[in-house]
Amino acid sequence: MRTFKDAEKYDAAERLAREIPLWGATDAEVQALFAPSQQEAERLGGVFDGLEVYCTFIGYPRSGHSIMGSLLDAHPNVIIAHELDALRFLEAGFSERQLYYLLVENSRLFTRHGRKWGPYSYAVPGQRQGEFTQLKVIGDNKGGRTTTRIGRNWQLLAKLRDTVRLNHRFVHVVRNPFDNIATLAMRQTGGDIVRAVEQYFFMCQTNERLRRELGSQVMDFHHEEFLRAPASWLARLCEFVGVVA
Repeated sequence: MRTFKDAEKYDAAERLAREIPLWGATDAEVQALFAPSQQEAERLGGVFDGLEVYCTFIGYPRSGHSIMGSLLDAHPNVIIAHELDALRFLEAGFSERQLYYLLVENSRLFTRHGRKWGPYSYAVPGQRQGEFTQLKVIGDNKGGRTTTRIGRNWQLLAKLRDTVRLNHRFVHVVRNPFDNIATLAMRQTGGDIVRAVEQYFFMCQTNERLRRELGSQVMDFHHEEFLRAPASWLARLCEFVGVVA
């Protein structure tokens, strides 16, 4: 059975360069993490007792989830995992505390291996990525996949809220749809633009339903507007999840 220590023995740099999660990328890897995550979650005990908010990113591929998650992760009271796909573990029967441990360990390992994903670096020098002083906010930046999973199985949203007994915040990252659709076509549909458009609008419909049902728990975060005024948007995002920028 693979443990967290084993996860650091294989070529992490190669996986990150190919945009493959450090672990949990297959059903077998997910199951192999069940027992060790249970043991480690019990060992950590009160580390998670101060948690107040669970932050879920929703949206579309290539919308800016990674940069926003990494910026939040730099905050001393926040851990945002990189591409964990938390709902996959939730579907596999992981508990609330197991999920928290996976999120923290994911952030720590990603930081340890340089926070580079494909050709992009998400390191914020001199801040608290992969670590924290007092943990108040925790979450995952896997936006497009999260939206797709919920759209295919709406009960997952209820399962998330029932399992994770915190205040929930959902960050809906929006970007020029041509960027999203182009990525879908290149990476998921084999160049089939029609299928990419269909997938994109499926995610749009899912996110619109989430916005209607969750109301003030959802924040629309516009990628292009963030690029024009990053400090202002980052401050708004921090306020939304309940920490001081």
